[in-house]
Amino acid sequence: MSECWLFHCPECGFGERELGRKGGDHDVYCEVCLEESGVRVRLLRWYADPEAPETELPEKAEPAK
Repeated sequence: MSECWLFHCPECGFGERELGRKGGDHDVYCEVCLEESGVRVRLLRWYADPEAPETELPEKAEPAK
């Protein structure tokens, strides 16, 4: 299983920076929201671009399918 996704939770702000690694294909829902409130919030995910700085969400970040 490869870890190649950058991700961000639109509800709580949790992302790959807080987790300390890029997300894998199994990372679909926010772990923080699920554990703390039992709510499934779909993560916004996008492939990491090795050429781009990993500082912000891409302009058109949409959930991965």
